[in-house]
Amino acid sequence: MEKITLTINNKEVSAAPDKTILQVVKENKLDEIPTLCHDDRLEHFTACYLCVVEIEGMSKLVPSCATKITSGMNIYTRSERIVSTRKTALELIMSNHYADCIGPCMNNCPAGVDAQSYIALISMGQYEEALKVIKYNNPLPLSIGRVCVRDCENACRRNYVDESVAVNAMKRFVADFDAKDKWNPKLKQKKNKKVAVIGGGPAGLTCAYYLTTEGYSVTIFEKLPKLGGMLRYGIPEYRLPKNILDSEISWILDLGVEAKTNVELGTDFSIKDLLSSGYESVFISVGAHKASKLGLEGEEKIKGIYRGIDFLREVMLNNVPELNGTVVIVGGGNTALDAARTAVRCGAEKVKIVYRRSIKEMPAHHEEIEAAQKEGVEFLILTNPKSLVAEDGVLKGIECLQMGLEEGKPGERPKPVPIPGSEFVVECDYLISAIGQAVDTTFISYDNDIMLEKWGTMIVNTDTQETTIPGVFAGGDVVTGPLTAITSIAQGRKAAQAIMSYITYGHARKAPHKFYSLKHKLSTIKESEFEQFEKLAREKLEELEVEERIHSFKEVEKTFSEHQCESETGRCLECGCSEYADCTLRQYCDEYEVDVTKLIGSVNKYKVDNRHPFIAIDSNKCISCGKCVRVCSNVIQVSALGFVYRGFKSVVKPAMERPLLATNCIACGNCIDVCPTGSIAEKYPFKILGTLEKENYDTVCSFCSIGCKVNFKKINDDIFFVSNSTEEIKGSHNKGFLCSKGRFGYRYLYEKNRLFFPQAKMNGELHTISLEDAFTQAEKLIRSSIEKYGKESVAVFASPKLSNEELYLLQKLARTGFKNNNISSFTYLSKSASQNCLDDIFGFTSSTADFDDISSADIIVVVESNLTEDNLVLELKIKEAKKRGAKVVLINSSEISLSKTADLWIDAKKGSSASILIEVSKQLIKNNLISDSAKNKVTNLEAAIVEILNHTIDTAEQSLVAAEKLNQFYSLLNNDQNKIVFIYNIDSNENASAENLRSIANYLILSGRHGKNGNGIVLLRKHNNSAGMMELGTNQNYLPGFVTKENKKQIEQISKLWNAQLPDLTDDLLTKLIEKKIKLALVFGEDPANDEKLNEIYSKINSKIVFEPYNNKTTKSADLVFPVSSYIEEEGSYTRADNVVQESGRVVKSVNDYTNWQLIARLGRIFADGFSYDSREELNSEIEKVNRLRAHSNSNQSWIKNYYRNGCANEKLNLSVDIIVNEVGYTHDNKLHYQENYYSEEIKKKLF
Repeated sequence: MEKITLTINNKEVSAAPDKTILQVVKENKLDEIPTLCHDDRLEHFTACYLCVVEIEGMSKLVPSCATKITSGMNIYTRSERIVSTRKTALELIMSNHYADCIGPCMNNCPAGVDAQSYIALISMGQYEEALKVIKYNNPLPLSIGRVCVRDCENACRRNYVDESVAVNAMKRFVADFDAKDKWNPKLKQKKNKKVAVIGGGPAGLTCAYYLTTEGYSVTIFEKLPKLGGMLRYGIPEYRLPKNILDSEISWILDLGVEAKTNVELGTDFSIKDLLSSGYESVFISVGAHKASKLGLEGEEKIKGIYRGIDFLREVMLNNVPELNGTVVIVGGGNTALDAARTAVRCGAEKVKIVYRRSIKEMPAHHEEIEAAQKEGVEFLILTNPKSLVAEDGVLKGIECLQMGLEEGKPGERPKPVPIPGSEFVVECDYLISAIGQAVDTTFISYDNDIMLEKWGTMIVNTDTQETTIPGVFAGGDVVTGPLTAITSIAQGRKAAQAIMSYITYGHARKAPHKFYSLKHKLSTIKESEFEQFEKLAREKLEELEVEERIHSFKEVEKTFSEHQCESETGRCLECGCSEYADCTLRQYCDEYEVDVTKLIGSVNKYKVDNRHPFIAIDSNKCISCGKCVRVCSNVIQVSALGFVYRGFKSVVKPAMERPLLATNCIACGNCIDVCPTGSIAEKYPFKILGTLEKENYDTVCSFCSIGCKVNFKKINDDIFFVSNSTEEIKGSHNKGFLCSKGRFGYRYLYEKNRLFFPQAKMNGELHTISLEDAFTQAEKLIRSSIEKYGKESVAVFASPKLSNEELYLLQKLARTGFKNNNISSFTYLSKSASQNCLDDIFGFTSSTADFDDISSADIIVVVESNLTEDNLVLELKIKEAKKRGAKVVLINSSEISLSKTADLWIDAKKGSSASILIEVSKQLIKNNLISDSAKNKVTNLEAAIVEILNHTIDTAEQSLVAAEKLNQFYSLLNNDQNKIVFIYNIDSNENASAENLRSIANYLILSGRHGKNGNGIVLLRKHNNSAGMMELGTNQNYLPGFVTKENKKQIEQISKLWNAQLPDLTDDLLTKLIEKKIKLALVFGEDPANDEKLNEIYSKINSKIVFEPYNNKTTKSADLVFPVSSYIEEEGSYTRADNVVQESGRVVKSVNDYTNWQLIARLGRIFADGFSYDSREELNSEIEKVNRLRAHSNSNQSWIKNYYRNGCANEKLNLSVDIIVNEVGYTHDNKLHYQENYYSEEIKKKLF
């Protein structure tokens, strides 16, 4: 196709005229045009209107996803008008997006600590990971876990059900757990940049911590003798033990932070001094240590009057006063409560709090109020001091007024007003005023460029914390006035980030715009929205008994137990979105700085549909992009999803709004991957961790033989899931599409019955042993069996789910190590003729076409294969080929999904398909359509023709298929211009017949299609590496490269490469097992003890050495067990059904210190030479030399194409003449593989 020229963003490009603007922009990497409704794999829908661009000469913006290019077009993809339009489109979407991007707990935390994520991690026992989440925003959880005001709990949605989740208590649990062996962050390389921090309280410590981890050199200057600020001098010991605070401060200092104490800004140094002595930046975080006065006459002179913060500080400095008699505290904040409870511990007989409003309006935390009441503190509410009562300069009481409350302004507390004539005296011996604090900013006399607010705090840029002096930043009480420790921490972290940008760029940069959709910002939340949640009692912190605690400063509250934490994590409602980190919609909202405040109005609300066991549908997040509907209807072709309602209320739901399970949904989960917002999401086997960053890892599916590429998203080595949403995966042969096994089958990897250590049977029970002892015992068992019963007494059994490297080494171990041919798989341990029935025809029993041939085929014939259930992605390839014009013929005895879409369904009686396929060749012969290649190559042509023509069974009568339908089928196949591909599942337990496959082979040879490009058989198998198992000789019939006993030359070559005398390729292992001649079995990755039929022979083997990742019936009955890695724990290659070798990457770290192939190689070295490999690359290099077929393969390409191109198809061929029409092979229960058993029991039963 001739290309045309156009201009995009002032750059001239050429492209094919059938391309859209979006495609051309992407291909030439000219811009990243936003889109929510487009997917290259689907037809365009033009729903989101984000991809609009401007074409010169056109008044309107056009959607680039649907607009084809024309010659001479001049296009702009980004302008003020375009950006404004996109922003408006996003704002309209988000104004009706009734969903939470993050948990309201995280949103309401001043420091933005992600409580939802650390609660989820705690629920999985991942305490260190939870701590890392906390310390990402708060480096002082040991202390804050004891004193936090818990803004997170105030916002907790659990309050609509019963009461908030005990978020702070769980934070404290994690911090206390870590305190036993503190986690340390990785420090970046030193930058030789100095920063001064003035004030060692929570803001200063926080700023110092984050700067230090980034490689900056930090010095803290502190006025008081010790660091800690208000955490040390303003919070009593019984709430925050100072040894705990000290350990947390020491942890920060040990990272490399320098501290200078007893030095005061404005007295010992100035900001100018610091800047002139090499400090690149300064952070000021002095606390509000200046107590506010009551303003009553005599306050400064009368004895017995303290100020709250001064009183607490003196107590902390061990100047504990003896308070005999009655103590009155004026105030209602946390300082007042701390002073009151401290006074109790200082010996006061009575303690009273005077507060001018009611308890309901008290700013102190309600739990602190309750604790004070338990300790005997009396509350005089609606009371305000008027004057002091004294005798001879000694306090005797305080005259008070009773107060009333007037309704305040909206959002404000009620206003206290005095009641005239209500004066009364409260007798007391001591008065502690705790009505507020202020910051002492007299230091500015030396640094008068710093500007202050009218109330005395420092003026800063709220985006960066920068003061009016460039490079000087401030945070904490000096900016906010006396507030909370967590607010100071938040400002310390923000300042650290701004300081780093200031030093790097010369000016402070504000943090990037972050958009959060939050339900409460769009509409009033109602309790009815939470009716589905069961009420659960909140776990309570244990406390010291009152009598014990009031006489000491021992810590009152105790830390949660693990059991309490486990229980409390179950109360979290997981409000934040599971797709936060990967949400395309939210990322666009950040980029275009979306603000919906002006558009808030009517909002649609829907109940989340959690009825499906693995898929949640939250229609509140649906933006009607239609991608899920299109993939379900057009690609999968099941139409389980559709649009309901119209206009503003339009949304995607299951058909007729039924439960998804009640539709014809096949649970493939492809709707999850195309959804850009998390409206359709997986119900993960763990609590939602949406905000945590995830890494992508490319692997190959471990279930069927299609070898679909699978992307794992990993949070850490213990938390991962399948998500085929990356562009790389979409470009794979399966285009990112998966079946239910590929989508949800990974969950078996979360099972807890993992094997971690070798085990040996002693006195009838398995006991843990060392790896060295395991090898010693393995050698002893094997040598003992060989010495007593001979070399033929040992057999090796390998799973068809093992990697090519493992399979190759296992067959080599049997043949060169044990010097026998006892190598097989329990999976294929049968006398079924199907397994190698093409050997005498083609020279091997394997696919002769690849998946690409399906795409270009004219006729596709599917024989006795239920693709929807067993190989869905191959069915999708067939459906795609059908859209392009291919005819699809299905020969199947029962109705399946493909029956509805096939052009021709031959619903033959069970067992009669072979007869139909024989008739195909018979028709060729009768119509003189035998190809010249067949006449030249087939050595037994005449005998075969006679045998085929002697097949006189009436096919229509036997198969119960109408003759007209059969003739239609024959005429399709008799057109010699058609490219024809047969699909056949050789491992199908139903209707398996060697004659089916041999008849197909006969037809391909007779019609001249064998070896001809675009024609052949795709031979499907049940397991992901069955094809690799056969090709690499991990069975008795072949050596690597499908070398049979007739291939003497190749056998000799392999013998030389291995430097070993090879055993005869005899197929007698099943007989040996039945006759009890196998005395020792090495079993890799299979569970024969779980299969009733196989266990009859397996249980009679004397000794069993088992290699398995998970505990199962076979490991329990073993004499020796080696733990091995699961497939996501190491790299390996696997061979698809069409003979394409694919690499599968490692996703998580192995639980073992060795790889599986290294384990096998080490075992091999005990018994033979030739098992020393320095790397997997070296091992694969040997495989390339030994396996003759690898010479015909390229990267990600089947060897079969080049095998024929290189002349191998010119070899002489034999037709099958042994016609056994109704032969059905022996099968067993096939409960041999852990993951397949898990899928059947834990997933499939819940779905179908």
